[in-house]
Amino acid sequence: MEFYRGLDITTNKIPIDERKGVPHHLLGDVDPQNGEFMPLDFCLRVGSVISDNTSRRKIPIVVGGSNSFVLALLADRFDPQINVFDWSLPSSLISSELRYECCFLWVDVSFPLLSDYLMKRVDNARHGNDGS
Repeated sequence: MEFYRGLDITTNKIPIDERKGVPHHLLGDVDPQNGEFMPLDFCLRVGSVISDNTSRRKIPIVVGGSNSFVLALLADRFDPQINVFDWSLPSSLISSELRYECCFLWVDVSFPLLSDYLMKRVDNARHGNDGS
């Protein structure tokens, strides 16, 4: 959702002034009027950014993304026509080889805590507070 322009508060996009000069690629880069941003779109756009970063000897860090987007990016053979979350599919149809060497960090937050945090962001935005 952070790819789409708008929805800055609900998606918790980091404001430009808080990025401390660190490039954040593709945030708010997709016009929602152009239709849904699909896993294959994610794979192509992010793959291009990763290639650019690694060619400059920079380490790309991919933050967020639904499981289908992450799979599209990382699977060596991604077929957008296959629903990889359909457990009735033969495993031979789903690539388990990765395109990149990577490390996963997973943050698990309880829904009530996440909901409370979101409500505070919305209230702060509505009242013009920066939340600090």
